[in-house]
Amino acid sequence: MGGCTGARPRGPEASVITPTRHRFVRTVLICMLAFLPMAMLGTVSHEYGHALAAWVGGCGAEVHFASTSWDCPPDTTAAMSLWMTAGGPLQTVAVGTFGLAGLWWSKRRWSKRRWSKRRWSSGEGEGEGNKERPMRPLQWVWALLGLFWSRELFNAGMLGLAWAFDWATPERLARGDEAKLSIAMGLPLGVVPALTGLVGFAACLAVMRLWPRPDRLPLVIGGSIGSLVGYWLWMSVFGPALMP
Repeated sequence: MGGCTGARPRGPEASVITPTRHRFVRTVLICMLAFLPMAMLGTVSHEYGHALAAWVGGCGAEVHFASTSWDCPPDTTAAMSLWMTAGGPLQTVAVGTFGLAGLWWSKRRWSKRRWSKRRWSSGEGEGEGNKERPMRPLQWVWALLGLFWSRELFNAGMLGLAWAFDWATPERLARGDEAKLSIAMGLPLGVVPALTGLVGFAACLAVMRLWPRPDRLPLVIGGSIGSLVGYWLWMSVFGPALMP
């Protein structure tokens, strides 16, 4: 009687309370472990984007853990320099777009096959209330690639904070690839970073929208921790040792 008023719901009612603690912690840990190496891979592949642009243009290039040096003929044009600077961001954007498209295709294909064209995120046909089906392994791969776009969002955010709070000199603010592209094209320093940051924000929102609803907060928490730790490990430990 009176002692039953605070009882937890049992049966079907309990299944709608998502995410469960176990699923939450498990997803946070999985995201941390997945994003840690992806942060390292993203940094290296970005630099190889610069190198590829240099090789295509007929220049020599050497990739280091956090930079790329190239050796070009004296008559290298400004357009070629612009192309090599853009190589890194273009690589990041291309991989992110490829991953986002793959995730959308995978979700659409799975939805048609299992739930007769119903929305994948609705949970219909699962027989478990509104609990959503976890990501499949291939969808994890697509999502991790799609979140390469987060680099553009992060860079734009850090540049904006550094400018707003006067954390860096103008020379240091201009060291980023996107800022260099703005200057090379005769634009204010923040134009290209702002544009790529906005598109990156939209792309990350799209990945979140395709992610199972109960796992979105764990994705943000685990992904942020894993990315920051992975980036720090690469820049401070593994990068200098493997690719000085």
